[in-house]
Amino acid sequence: MKKKSHFLKLTFILCVFLSPLQLLAQEDIGDLFKAGPEDATKLVNAYINPLFKGLGVGLNSGWTNTAKAKKPLRFDLRFTATAAFVPNSDQAYDVNTLGLKNIRAVDKFKSVGPTAFGDQTDGPLMELYDSSFPNPNPAQFNLPQGTGVNFVPSPQVQLTIGLLKHT
Repeated sequence: MKKKSHFLKLTFILCVFLSPLQLLAQEDIGDLFKAGPEDATKLVNAYINPLFKGLGVGLNSGWTNTAKAKKPLRFDLRFTATAAFVPNSDQAYDVNTLGLKNIRAVDKFKSVGPTAFGDQTDGPLMELYDSSFPNPNPAQFNLPQGTGVNFVPSPQVQLTIGLLKHT
């Protein structure tokens, strides 16, 4: 139950943050989920990992304060935005290193795909397989493209309220 909940949260986050982007054709998404939630979760995590790192960095930067205390019940509301740049090492991932059970790259030498913040090139061609029941014509699909954007924007809202005098 916990794994299913974690998988649903990741899927929701992926849909919310990347919905305007062209990720996979509809039949490709179905093939991905046929492989099972464990493999799908590993692929989604590898694809959107820079998003979580970038949001973490972005949300932990840009916070400001003044040394002067606010008068009681006075407040200060600030809207800011920061951006975290995605390093080259986080712009691609190798599916051969993910430990997938039911999905594999058609060509094991072409197994590197872009993350969400990688190049706008197609990911590797993947196929569904079952070692106990080989299929001569396995379902195949390409992993999604990157956005070509190498930074993660992070909007912030900061609310400061004066409580007691000199605090």
